[in-house]
Amino acid sequence: KGDQMLIASANQKGGVGKSTLIRNLALMRAAAGYKVAVIDADDNQNTLDKWYTRRENFKMIDNPDYNGRLIMITEESDLLSGAIGQSEKLGCDAIMVDLPGRAVTPMAEMLLKADHCLCPLSASSDDYDVLPYMGKLVAKAKKYNDKVKLLVIHNKSNSNAKRRALEREDLEYQCSQSEGLELLSIDFRSAVAFQDAAKYGLALFEFAKSKSSGLTETNHNIVAFNRLYKLLWQEEWVPLKEEQAEEITEEVIEEA
Repeated sequence: KGDQMLIASANQKGGVGKSTLIRNLALMRAAAGYKVAVIDADDNQNTLDKWYTRRENFKMIDNPDYNGRLIMITEESDLLSGAIGQSEKLGCDAIMVDLPGRAVTPMAEMLLKADHCLCPLSASSDDYDVLPYMGKLVAKAKKYNDKVKLLVIHNKSNSNAKRRALEREDLEYQCSQSEGLELLSIDFRSAVAFQDAAKYGLALFEFAKSKSSGLTETNHNIVAFNRLYKLLWQEEWVPLKEEQAEEITEEVIEEA
């Protein structure tokens, strides 16, 4: 695999934010000048494939694939290894995999292969219920790779500071009950902007280029993505100058 980074989102439960993490990180990496493959292996929903179709159809930005640096691959989870192999042959700097919720084999495979496995969770009992299951998968993978870790990310956190602190305390306890689960000091908050950006096939930083989004570079979720990017790639996120200059006008939004 060389210097290629393989990152997967894994969680037995759907609707926790796996696809949101993958598409935002992939577009950030592409905007920074790197070749990125996004593999949608979710057999049931194919959320990323539908999102990318909207990205092409709405034409909110002039360069939806960043001059060919963003490659979208939709494949059945049974053929995931083949899709990853093809991405490696294409010379992708990063390979981002969105896994199906309840497919055990692909999740176990990614725990063994991926450089980073991300597990977004909200502070709800339904989400906590999956942690023992994910912990068992990590324990099995550790038989062959003792460095395996599942990076848990607090998603949809409460906007109230006190409530958010309680959520994190609870989440820390839940993660401590299983070996190999690491709760990152990064949280993403519930925001309509995520839904609006996805509606047009955009990443959050792209949507922020529209004045109507109300987002600035100090927005909590944008800062959180910058921090996560730095944690994964050990460098600050700096988009190419031509990507920085592009803006989404209100006229484009009205036409869309």
